Amino acid sequence: MLIKKRVKYKNWTVPSLGGEGWTDIDIEGCKEFSLAEIEIHELWFEFLKRSDYSQWNRKLKQEFDNVSLCSKTAYKDMQFPEWWTGHNLHFSVAALDGFIEIENKEDYRDFKQMADDPAENVMIFALFMDTPVNVAKRQLAEILKAQRKKTSRYTSRRRDSNGYYPLYGYKTARYLPDAEMLWKILDVYDTKMKYANAGMRRFGWQIEEEISERRIAEGRNPLISRADRLRKEPVTGKKQEAQVVKYKWEDFEDERRKVQAATISRYFSQAKAIIANVEQGVFPKSS
Repeated sequence: MLIKKRVKYKNWTVPSLGGEGWTDIDIEGCKEFSLAEIEIHELWFEFLKRSDYSQWNRKLKQEFDNVSLCSKTAYKDMQFPEWWTGHNLHFSVAALDGFIEIENKEDYRDFKQMADDPAENVMIFALFMDTPVNVAKRQLAEILKAQRKKTSRYTSRRRDSNGYYPLYGYKTARYLPDAEMLWKILDVYDTKMKYANAGMRRFGWQIEEEISERRIAEGRNPLISRADRLRKEPVTGKKQEAQVVKYKWEDFEDERRKVQAATISRYFSQAKAIIANVEQGVFPKSS
């Protein structure tokens, strides 16, 4: 087990680079994981625990430990640091983009040395700027196809520039998924399932109240903001005029409960979709 660097994450010390299955080449060629990225993968682990192992696709069963809480053969006591150390190679991202422009002699010298080293799997080629785009794409595809027939494991595993299992939407959106929202969705799922498994009925507004009260007691924001609301109300006897009236959260009895119920329903549906997708190695897709 090669671990180049460890970082303090929450109450744990986990690898930022390295773990089971890593090689020196992997460590040298991959970006370090940020704390924000590690948190997203902790959420990956938590949603995977709530999944149904029988629904995992074959590749996931081959490459990931069974941590499904509804499986009799699962590693139910496994904590995130152990899981992360054993699986973070699946989420590794190459330090360099796949296509790099060489802008000076020094760059050329460095990449020439890499190209001469079979272990680096680098190729240097010239592109004439008046080459039609479709022709350049076809020629590049043919080069890559020919090279991959004789490349090492290191090259073949990076067919996606974001790694084996890229975060859904991260490549196009350019920002990490919202961890705070994912924790809320997970909290709603766990609370609803707690009552469902106990055969107890709870309305959506009751679940929202329970979760929000707990979050407020812990110094966190509630699921739905309790801040005062402003609403335009018609002036009595004057149809064309309106005045702005401030309402407290407690003032909206029926409306509040409808909003709470709708929020819980939406979060629970998203949680089920995320779980179904993580069973196929896709996270955090909520549709």
